[in-house]
Amino acid sequence: RIYGDKLDFIICGTQKGGTTALRLHMRTCSPHLCLGEDEQHVLDVLPSLNRGETYQQLAHSARKSCEELNKSNPLKLGVTDPKLLYWAGTQPQRWKALSVHNPTIRIIVLLREPIQRALSQYSMVFNKHTSKSTTFASAVHCYSYASPLPSTYKSRLGSLDYIQRGFYDEQLHSLFSSSIPRRNVLVIISEHIFQNNGNNTLYIYNKILDFIQVPRLSHLNPVFERRNDKKHTFTLATYACLRGVFRPHNTRLYQLLDNTPIVEWECWYAKLDARLRFIFPDEHILFEQDNNNMTSNLSLLQSKKLTAPLFN
Repeated sequence: RIYGDKLDFIICGTQKGGTTALRLHMRTCSPHLCLGEDEQHVLDVLPSLNRGETYQQLAHSARKSCEELNKSNPLKLGVTDPKLLYWAGTQPQRWKALSVHNPTIRIIVLLREPIQRALSQYSMVFNKHTSKSTTFASAVHCYSYASPLPSTYKSRLGSLDYIQRGFYDEQLHSLFSSSIPRRNVLVIISEHIFQNNGNNTLYIYNKILDFIQVPRLSHLNPVFERRNDKKHTFTLATYACLRGVFRPHNTRLYQLLDNTPIVEWECWYAKLDARLRFIFPDEHILFEQDNNNMTSNLSLLQSKKLTAPLFN
């Protein structure tokens, strides 16, 4: 194959959902893929999507990575942009621009349980900007998640968007309603590939390769290790509030995914929900929160001293 300026696939999020690990695996384990060494955030800027040089830049980056890895005959060209899914949630013209660039482009979406994803994003921000960071509880509870998503790149960069990035139903609805065919979108649950070992991980990985239309692998070498950054925790009070926020979004997400609940997420919720019901057997309000009672419920939970860290 002689490359033009067409991208064959994009790994488009979610942030802190495993896009870095997947990119490293695909770069080093599959001889049939060209994938840029770094995340390409040029697609985050909306005007760039309508410029031909944007795709030429991305194609050049991916091709260069093949040369560095001595891949002589790769089949597919791709990039990673973990923010794209989120930005396009309120700007579906992003998907239209990509489909104009390549009507057959394949979109790979990684989704991670939203509460743990939010904590991971907070930890990333904390480790980069310690002096400017507040506590995780303060960050999520002071954030006005009910307000409209900022429509400009600049304003959204500066927002504490730990919660809204987990509204996967809204983001996927935008993607599924776009001009990109549903058959060209593959949704992978991060826990399926990164929290399992052996044959199941290889099975999910080969499912991704099948989707991109390149040969499967017979084994998968470990190529990714997380940095030893400061670990953060959250409390049962924080969990209860976020559980109420994400519950309706997860329900709608499952409907988009052929009415299939995500077992790993639901098992994790069940364990913590049981702890809450043991403490508050009559407080059904804890599990039926809306945009107006998040603060009052947090005060109730904190008054019961549910402030011990849940995780290390």
